[in-house]
Amino acid sequence: MKNSIWLLLFFCQIKAYAQFVQLEKDKILTPRIGIGTSNPLKPLHLNGSALFTSDEPLENIMIGTNESIDAKLVVYSRNFGNGVIIDALSTPGGYGLLVKGSAHIAGNLSKAGGTFKIDHPQDPLNKYLSHSFVESPEMINIYSGNITTDAHGIAQVSLPAYFEALNADFRYQLTVIGVFAQAIVSKKIKENTFEIKTSTPHTEVSWQVTGTRKDEWALQNPIKVEEEKPMTEKGKLLNN
Repeated sequence: MKNSIWLLLFFCQIKAYAQFVQLEKDKILTPRIGIGTSNPLKPLHLNGSALFTSDEPLENIMIGTNESIDAKLVVYSRNFGNGVIIDALSTPGGYGLLVKGSAHIAGNLSKAGGTFKIDHPQDPLNKYLSHSFVESPEMINIYSGNITTDAHGIAQVSLPAYFEALNADFRYQLTVIGVFAQAIVSKKIKENTFEIKTSTPHTEVSWQVTGTRKDEWALQNPIKVEEEKPMTEKGKLLNN
């Protein structure tokens, strides 16, 4: 039933039976139910810990909505420790957390390693294909492409309109393709464009430009490349 919450309570005293408590938006049979509290603040208020176990192969808890609105599950923490801990010990190759769909993290993501994993393009029904992420101690963005110089050995490379607003500390790499020739960056990046010059005309050049992020979030959240472990974690290994 829409806008309803069903709470199933099991009692094991003289004999086992089930009792249902229905909380409806318009007709409230019980204004609030408190577990571990005499002053519930919500229709169902649990003060303390909860344990959910099941021998079923599927989900122990299911929370969701079919409406076109934001999520029905919010998890937050106001202490100085970890907000949510997932300690899922599964068989080798299993996942501690499996997200089917897109995910957004409004903060830093730290990990021991990372890959993309897809169905193998040459044998999608029988194999997977994985590639490792490219790591760096800096927040680096990479831009690349191929371009051919004109009759004067000149080529103008146009970068995205946001390039200089997002990046700083530009670095260049050029590789000539197909002929023995020299290639230089004859004009550095200005107004999201730079110039390549080759010693011979009509020369194809593969180029790569990197920049470090300078957006507001990146400036306020620099990567701590090396740091001391807190006293509570000294003598312990992170991934054991």
